[in-house]
Amino acid sequence: MTQLGELAVGTFSNVALTSRRKTFGNRFVGGLADPDAFPDYARYSKDGVVCDTAPPEFAKEPRHLAGRYVYGGFLMKHFGHLITECVHRLWVSSLTEYRDLPVIFMARRKGLVDETLLTSLRAHFKCGEIVVLDEDTLVETLVIGESGKQLKRPCAPAYQRWLTDNIRLQEYTDPQLPEKICILRGHLPHGKLIGEREIQSWLQAEGYHSLRPEKLSLSRQLAHLCSAKKIVFTEGSAVHLLDLLPPISASVAVIRRRPATVTAQTSLQGKVDKPCIYSRVAQALFFNATGDIRFSKALSYVNLPDVAQFLVKNNFLESDPKIALSERRIYSTDLSEYFAEVLEPDRDPTDLEEPANAAEPAIEHLLDSHLKQFEEKVELQYELFLTRAYLAMAEGRYDAAVQHAEDALRLYPHSEQVQSVLRRATWKRNKVATTLGSFFDRCERAFRALSSAYAVRNLSPPTAFFERQI
Repeated sequence: MTQLGELAVGTFSNVALTSRRKTFGNRFVGGLADPDAFPDYARYSKDGVVCDTAPPEFAKEPRHLAGRYVYGGFLMKHFGHLITECVHRLWVSSLTEYRDLPVIFMARRKGLVDETLLTSLRAHFKCGEIVVLDEDTLVETLVIGESGKQLKRPCAPAYQRWLTDNIRLQEYTDPQLPEKICILRGHLPHGKLIGEREIQSWLQAEGYHSLRPEKLSLSRQLAHLCSAKKIVFTEGSAVHLLDLLPPISASVAVIRRRPATVTAQTSLQGKVDKPCIYSRVAQALFFNATGDIRFSKALSYVNLPDVAQFLVKNNFLESDPKIALSERRIYSTDLSEYFAEVLEPDRDPTDLEEPANAAEPAIEHLLDSHLKQFEEKVELQYELFLTRAYLAMAEGRYDAAVQHAEDALRLYPHSEQVQSVLRRATWKRNKVATTLGSFFDRCERAFRALSSAYAVRNLSPPTAFFERQI
């Protein structure tokens, strides 16, 4: 066994390989037919845990493959998992003694991964010819390197150094490509954020190019990342493109779409100077037409005004779009598309010319139900912000009162009550900026604190709150 930094590599004889089989629980079946006979670095690991196991049987007369090969691992059809799990042993091909050796990948079937993608990966890693096997095979000599990246973990430090030394960003950089790009999922019927197309509209209004990576070759996707100065992702497979690159110069923001995932953190670690990750997301819906729970297909809620502030604060937007969370149109479109996908998975949710059908009443019912729940959440948030504004006023924290009133206005921009609180809090803040004004303010609050009516009025929204006209 030799090592590249902390990455191990070894040569093995008469290695039995098998195509990927069905995964049982957290166990992976496929690749090495007898994984227990190999060191941990040669096996499949997830989040630092070895979790591959031998298949129930191996062919009595497997294919025999003479010669020396580099082991790529196994192939997955899903682009994100392929990029983050299946290609990070190919650094071995950069070592002099293994250069130009053909690379073996195991797959459930040939043609599982598009040939153009495999060609792009071969060019990226500068490895030998790629051979895809889908049957039990006995390989005469197999060189196996440690994977530089595991699912749910960032690139290993030694692998990160290898990427820096061997992947030339200038080979991808194209000055003709846009400097600001966003890679979002709003055009998809599921697996996205409610209101994601609204976020896209903010970014496009400030000159961002909306990229749909599924329509581009791998090399062109990488070229966009290497050429951009600002990139905004929503969490998804495209974030894993960073796993293939050394640190890039762009500023990168990721808006998560699932509360419990670590995709953004692990893929951005060591790739950008100051990663910006928006994590205040709540999963709203996660089922499909058969009633199965599918977290990858989930539709999630974010507070759109809060996302706007996040993008402005981190210099991805120059101006706040001043969106109101209470704008029903934003949420109704994405929800109705989601329910249409659930009830009629074969229907194109973007086909507005399709005539009414039997499922539409059910879609309308689900839409009304969830919009009602959403509007109740907005009401509770509004009440909370307004209560905090009144309490801050009573305590003389006028900066905080202004902030809470502005937060409430972002939910209901036309609320006269909140506008009144904001005007008074702003006036009081300016008044107490002077020593004399601060003294009189403290005297006034001390006098009024003796009045129970004043205390009651300011510790919670007044009765007029419940009768307000929005």
